[in-house]
Amino acid sequence: MKTFDAAMLWTPDGWRADAGLTVDEHGRIVAIETAEPTASARWIVPGIANLHSHAFQRAMAGMAERQTNPLDSFWTWRETMYRFAARFDPDTLKAVAAQVYAEMLEAGYTTVCEFHYLHHGRDGRPYADPAEMSRALVAAARETGIRLTLLPVLYMTGGQFKCPIVFRGPTGAALQLSAQHSQALEASYVHFPGIKVVVPGTPADAKGLLKAAIRDDDPVVVLEAELLYALKGEVPDDEDFIVPLGVADVKREGTDVSLITHGKMIHTCLQAADRLAKEQISAEVIDLRSLRPLGVRAEKLQLGGYRRSASPPQDRS
Repeated sequence: MKTFDAAMLWTPDGWRADAGLTVDEHGRIVAIETAEPTASARWIVPGIANLHSHAFQRAMAGMAERQTNPLDSFWTWRETMYRFAARFDPDTLKAVAAQVYAEMLEAGYTTVCEFHYLHHGRDGRPYADPAEMSRALVAAARETGIRLTLLPVLYMTGGQFKCPIVFRGPTGAALQLSAQHSQALEASYVHFPGIKVVVPGTPADAKGLLKAAIRDDDPVVVLEAELLYALKGEVPDDEDFIVPLGVADVKREGTDVSLITHGKMIHTCLQAADRLAKEQISAEVIDLRSLRPLGVRAEKLQLGGYRRSASPPQDRS
């Protein structure tokens, strides 16, 4: 045991000038003892907790603090971060984490909350031990002596657990609902990370997308235009019929212009395509169906690129 005297010591009861800290052979505080300060005594305060750490980012220090190109942005920084993350293995992570944890201790931090989201190997495949990278961080903390709270956020799960849930509801304008019940909220939902959003526009797509959403391992929001609830159409009887999430559908072939839309506006665009055809303009109508992931990407690959596109404004009738 050893007692360190203090010129001033911060305790749960406030400042004291007549006390010191008694620590054991491992450096742990075991008591606050009465101790007269000596000439070498200093102010002693509790260690600081670092509540938000991404230890692996220490490896890119000096590469993202300054704007080196006028076109640099937050996304440029992320590209640098991902490039480093893709090169990490457990040994590298332990070495870098130990370095930053030692620097934290020197700066007065005694506890670190580590937001950990490096979990898989360099090729993207999981390790035989799913906690391999987590153990590297624990080993680095133990080696340096810092107290660690590991927050395995899995960014945002790393594929290590599932959250299959479906939220189904109406969207857009309807009859006699005024402004209180006529919002089209899909534009908001698509900006929530981790949530998938689909908006069917036909009876068959309504069945297929809902079944795909139920079978999906992630949260899915299924929004249905209220004015389409009375719409009738062919629906496959096949029990295994689904519409894959993230895949658009060409509702009408065309060669001159592409009308890209979703939900109730599909039918408006089909009517517009009919009118354009009378003017010798061939309009293609593409139903996104899935807004997150955006089905337009898969369809663009299939079509080899879109023609001059025209997206109709959101219906407000």
